[in-house]
Formats: sequence, C-alpha cells, structure tokens
Amino acid sequence: MKSDLNSQFGRMDLNRSSSTPVADSYEEYSHAEVDNAKRGLPLTVANYKLRLGILNKLEYEHVAKEFRDCFVLCPKLVPMPEHVMGFKYQISKQQLGHCTGRVKEGVGVRVSIACHNGDTKELSGIVDGVDAANVIIYMVKEFEYYNVIRLDFFAQRSTFQMEYQALEMLKQSVIEKVFFADSYTGNESLKFSR
Repeated sequence: MKSDLNSQFGRMDLNRSSSTPVADSYEEYSHAEVDNAKRGLPLTVANYKLRLGILNKLEYEHVAKEFRDCFVLCPKLVPMPEHVMGFKYQISKQQLGHCTGRVKEGVGVRVSIACHNGDTKELSGIVDGVDAANVIIYMVKEFEYYNVIRLDFFAQRSTFQMEYQALEMLKQSVIEKVFFADSYTGNESLKFSR
C-alpha cells in the first residue's frame, strides 16, 4: 500500500502556500495531511482515501502502543468446565498487574506454549469476560495450559480493518457521489450542508 501511495501522492501539491515545499514521499504527504486535518482543512474527494489510511495507521500505532507492555510471563491458568465449541481458562487479575485496567471483554489474547521439542507454539483467543477477581479467556483449541510461557493481550481491530478495507475498495466516483454529494433526494425539509 505504501508504494502505491508513494507513486500516487509523490510530488503532490499540499494546498499550502507557494513557499512550502512539495512532498517527495508518502511519509511527508501523510504528515502534511495530518497538519491539514489539525488546521481544520476540509475533507475532499482527493484526500479522502489518504486521510482514511492515515487514520487507520494512527489508530493501529496508538492501540499497539497501549498494549505493548500488556503481557504475563509464565501465567497460572485454570481450566474451566467444558464450553460448547471451545475452551475457557481463567487467570487471576493479580497476575495481570498494571495491565488490569486495559484487559476488558473482547480484547485479543495470544498464548505462547513451550512444546516438548523445544519449539514454541502460539494460539489466539479472546477475553470472554472479566469479573471482580478473574479474567476469563475463550480459546477455540484446547492446549497444555500448564506449559504457557507467555500470555499477551492485544486489541481486536478486525471490525475497524474490515470497514477500512470496504471503504478502500470504493471507486472514486462512488466516494464523490455518496460522501461528497452536491444534492440529495428524499425529505426536502432536511437541510443539506457541506
């Protein structure tokens, strides 16, 4: 994506004064677009996809930073009674330490399991619930919970990514007609503002 945007937006006029240099790269253009957005310059058909890409990147970096140190080494997991179509384990909040406030229902989980041959296997799951004392983790596969060497928490971004991909696939003409329409049909009592 970056190389596509580099070719698409390299050497592009940034709607700035003539004394401002022209962007030579996607990174420069991105920073300029962030500055434009901060200054309140309007969203346009021309900058819509780029700003959407910047938003996705900023959101990803923010979320990744938020969960970067949210892990537990050698956690003590307790299996729960069998669950239909999956397996549940619980971990006490005491083990989470400073991560406790960030771990909520819907947060992603990755377990790293020490294998007998010395390799490490990783499985992903999700936080299924949080109560006063424990965090309940849902996994599709059963695993040797006593061999877990690391438990990482991360933000689930799949919904945001799907929305972003759907918008990315829209043709320029659709973006112009739907998001930047000059007129509308329907209830004439509604005021159209741009």
